[in-house]
Amino acid sequence: MYFTPKRLKLYLWPLLVLEVIICFGFRSSIQSGAIDFRSYYTAGYMLRTHNAALLYDYPTELRLQNSLIAPEKFTLLFFAPPFVALPFALLSLAPYKTALLLFGLFNLYLLALAVRIMRPHLGALFDRWPPAAPLLFLSFLPVGLTLVMGQLSIFLLLVACLGFALIETSSPLIAGLVFSLALVKFQIALPVAILFFLWRRWRFTLGFLIGAALLTALSAVIVGPHNLQSYFHSLSHTSALAGTALQSTVGIGPRRMANLYGLFFCLTPTNRLAMILTILASLGLLAWAATRRPSLPFALIIAILVSYHLYPCDLTLLLLPLSLLCNRLLSEAPTPSSPESSHVSLLQRHRREILLCAIGTFLISPVLIEIIANDLIFLLALPIFALAACPYDWSTLTLPPERSPNPTAASQSTAAA
Repeated sequence: MYFTPKRLKLYLWPLLVLEVIICFGFRSSIQSGAIDFRSYYTAGYMLRTHNAALLYDYPTELRLQNSLIAPEKFTLLFFAPPFVALPFALLSLAPYKTALLLFGLFNLYLLALAVRIMRPHLGALFDRWPPAAPLLFLSFLPVGLTLVMGQLSIFLLLVACLGFALIETSSPLIAGLVFSLALVKFQIALPVAILFFLWRRWRFTLGFLIGAALLTALSAVIVGPHNLQSYFHSLSHTSALAGTALQSTVGIGPRRMANLYGLFFCLTPTNRLAMILTILASLGLLAWAATRRPSLPFALIIAILVSYHLYPCDLTLLLLPLSLLCNRLLSEAPTPSSPESSHVSLLQRHRREILLCAIGTFLISPVLIEIIANDLIFLLALPIFALAACPYDWSTLTLPPERSPNPTAASQSTAAA
């Protein structure tokens, strides 16, 4: 087979070295405080100093960010729900750069936990070469971006991996409860919850709703029930800036979003038309996804596409479906095509080639670096959709091919997809 342990070493170790070099290039941004951690650190400081009611007050955020970290002409707004500020209140006790270092080490620990949780589901990767899965996670470029930007995407990946593992062990209620923590980025968590509701997975949905209710109550306690509306006002205000000349002042920009909105924004003449097409395409995509068999990795891919706001760091979530796909590809033994199924095999071969191109787009770092460097991140929505339309049944992706239930039905479902 092509991916022998020796070839995996020659592939994954250089990717890790390349990622370290790329991350080192962000040192000036880190030194100046022009990274996303700026907003989280300030939010934690405001919570610790009893100013939580002003978490979403633009002038206060600007003043504190400039005084606590470094002067800048723009403010990186705190988009997250109020409960997200809690862990950063403790980190704000340390100086900014020390807090960033501690948060980076904590993120590496969370990434190791995600790999450990996924180990039972990545048997082919571990069997081929034990360090393959850890290096695959660590060398994934969005993970490096998350570390240098001080983002929450690795935590989100951990929550997704844990929710997936709980579903696989028939604990959907607890899985839904755990996955409610993904509301740290509600624009990704809510589409997943909607899909599980459409799939009539009531126990997962109930667990998610219980967790969402608890986190909403916690947020109300943090900022005060009457100040929760300031959060929604901040979201609506910053959303209105998207596509305008003022978007850079709050650190947003559709061109840097690998979702439907970013794609339509860059390919259509007006923001209004982009919004209309995004809404229609999102509804159509959700309707199509609702006809597929329930799968959390599949739901994450759809959620990324229909999310309104998406950072490049959030592509870290793709590690869950990508690692499962790589594991399945390694576990399959090549079999000759039978003459009776030559037409179907040709179709499947083309779909497999498209899938391999989509996987390569994300796992071959130089390709991803070139896309990001040329400000073409919005085009990544296309390979993400190719992942969603892959020729595998996402609900049985963790099973070896010979163990998939009802192979005939699965084959028919794949051919019809």
